[in-house]
Amino acid sequence: MLRQYQVARAAVTASTTSNSHNSSGGNHHGAGAADAGIWALKEPRDAVSAPHARPMSAKILAVGIALVAVVVLAVALIMGLEFPKYVHAQVSEDQCVINQQHPKYNSWCAAKRVASDEATAATADEKMSHRRTARVTRCRCTDCLRLQEWETATPHSTMSCQFSEKIIDYDNADSDNSNYKVRQRGPYVYTENETREDVQFNSETATFRVSRSHVFSQNRTNEECPTCSENDTLTVLNVDYLRQVFAKGGDVNYVLSLLTSFLQDVLTSNGLYVSDTFMTNLTLLGCLDNSCDKLPHVLANVSFGKWLQVSNSSYCKEIETNRSSAPFNVTELRGLYGALLNESALGTKLLSVDQADDLNHQCRKWASDVCQGVASKDVNDNCGLVHLLQECGHRSTAAPRVQEIVSSFFCPSDTRCLNLTSVSTPVFFTYLEALTDFILQHLVKVTQTFELLQRNRDLVVTMTQNDLAMGYFLYSDTDQGEVSRHVQGLLTEDWLKSDYSTGVSWTVDTCLQGRSISNNLKVREFNGSQYAPPSLLRNPAERVSVQGQTDFTDACSSRPTCQTCSASSQYLFLYLPSLQRTLTYTWRDVMSLWGVDVHRYWLMADNFVWDASYQVSCGLQTLTSALGFFGWISVPKVTVTQLSSAGGDLRNCSLPEIESFVDVEPVSGRLWQKKTQLQLNVGIRPQDVASPRWRPLNISYLSKAIPLVWTDRRVLLDSSEVGYYNYKVVRLMRVSCGGLIGLSVVSIIVLIVGSIIFFYPTHINRVGPAPEESSIANLHSRHLNAN
Repeated sequence: MLRQYQVARAAVTASTTSNSHNSSGGNHHGAGAADAGIWALKEPRDAVSAPHARPMSAKILAVGIALVAVVVLAVALIMGLEFPKYVHAQVSEDQCVINQQHPKYNSWCAAKRVASDEATAATADEKMSHRRTARVTRCRCTDCLRLQEWETATPHSTMSCQFSEKIIDYDNADSDNSNYKVRQRGPYVYTENETREDVQFNSETATFRVSRSHVFSQNRTNEECPTCSENDTLTVLNVDYLRQVFAKGGDVNYVLSLLTSFLQDVLTSNGLYVSDTFMTNLTLLGCLDNSCDKLPHVLANVSFGKWLQVSNSSYCKEIETNRSSAPFNVTELRGLYGALLNESALGTKLLSVDQADDLNHQCRKWASDVCQGVASKDVNDNCGLVHLLQECGHRSTAAPRVQEIVSSFFCPSDTRCLNLTSVSTPVFFTYLEALTDFILQHLVKVTQTFELLQRNRDLVVTMTQNDLAMGYFLYSDTDQGEVSRHVQGLLTEDWLKSDYSTGVSWTVDTCLQGRSISNNLKVREFNGSQYAPPSLLRNPAERVSVQGQTDFTDACSSRPTCQTCSASSQYLFLYLPSLQRTLTYTWRDVMSLWGVDVHRYWLMADNFVWDASYQVSCGLQTLTSALGFFGWISVPKVTVTQLSSAGGDLRNCSLPEIESFVDVEPVSGRLWQKKTQLQLNVGIRPQDVASPRWRPLNISYLSKAIPLVWTDRRVLLDSSEVGYYNYKVVRLMRVSCGGLIGLSVVSIIVLIVGSIIFFYPTHINRVGPAPEESSIANLHSRHLNAN
């Protein structure tokens, strides 16, 4: 073919040259055509109208570009729509601890206590491990809760109130303690750790017990109170005293419950009572002459003979006359003091049982019936001498059976016998009145002074701030150092029992409940019950559920890419164990915490103004049964004046601003910060200060709420959790948003380019392709014919 093309071209060239010579004088057109040669030849019409490859390839290219744009857009949509679902799945997997094999189980709570725990905590672990037979997992949430501000009372009564009303007054105005007032001290800052123990995962719930430990933070305390320290000395109302008198029905019963042990210690330490045996020198307590003046001070205070001498009452004179001033012999004194050292005979044994107040009322009813000669069905083995003295002691007449019963207490045997059956009835009632005043007045005063006041256990006590917060030990004998019992501190109350066993149990839902992350750690039961304690309710028969959120709430699971989560709900319902009820929080605004937007919910003031189910009125929630003493919880910084002036009248309620809130990270629904401010208020009832005292008390705000302490607890998410969240959530959501926007823009640009190529193809080039053989032959033939 190439050869033929070359031959044809040579022929055309030769012909052209010949014509040029033959027509040298031809016109200009002929010369121009001859010069153009083969390039001046036009293609045939069919060649122009034939389909060419270049326009068709442009459309195919445009379609290909469009397909690429669609693929890029699909990738963008996948990143924009599926990445948020992936993030939510990762959040759910990360936060939903449903078994001990979960990868974050050890960060949810450590498997064992760390070495820095206190020795008492380690002892508790040993006790628990010995008494458990099943496999038990004990976990610890380290540093998950901090006590941000902890304030206590000051010398003179309680704390957290900046005013100077007189709370307690001693009758003796010259005393250094004559004016007890209230002022604010602190704050004292503690780091608080919660420990989860006995963790058990069931099908859709988790059960565990919780205890708390605290470490004082001197540096953080000094940031707010430069002069405060852990061992500051404070004078406060004694919560342990209030709890004891509440449990025993008043301070009279409380002091009587201490009488036997106090008297036994006095007699033993002075050699009058050894190994449950009265010594012959017991006669020192029965003197009725000047020899009583030689008695040691403590023995003189418990001597029946000495008391008769100095009482100057008419019945004392009658007894001396009846006895011809003869002292009491050892047999009579063994009968008298033997009854006082016998809790069953005295009737104080019942004061150590849980239902002491109810049993005491039964015994008082029995004694009243005996005095009136009425057969009573209320008698029980716990009733004793003090009940008869309380009901019959100052009567001039009573049923004959009274003399018989009283005599049986003082004369149980021939060697221990203060014989009151052989005396006449008038003399018996003289003895009865004297013994009543000696036991229920004089010995109660002595016991109250030596056992409570002088040993710093009375209504008002002085102690270190650390003892008040963390608790302390009481000793039965300060010289021997024998531990009587442990008193819980304000921070450890209800979280650690006296035997160091955990006190609070929880049953909570897991994410398996309803297959929703919103149910994570939602309260199902508290302390073994699904319902609030009846004693906290207005109607004890009502059943109020304890269900509420704790550390998580509704998550923003359908969050669109490149958009912030809106609040999942206007209200949150969080369960507070301090109040044993669920409180309502309302959404207010969006805050930035560690560079992440969180939704802030504030505690509603209505929670403390009124509640239809709980005993809440005018800022106070009654928690007497839960606290174990006459007490309330309120919003913080409420003074005794505000509490007493309202008097439960809702129209007079003027509560300070409530500074309790929670910050919720919306994507995960997790509470990143929780701040709760509450105030503990105590009340002093008339029966709490009814016992005879050498220095009587006047209570200015009797039966009113007196502030004791207010706390500011702050739960902050650990910084490592924030970093993990930024890595898992923020980074992926940014990639998702960036990918959606960036790839969408790229796909649109590519699609526009493809559209331009498709609808506006390029023009055909002016230089055509080399002709085929047939075309060359036809051109040559036409050229010859034209010539």
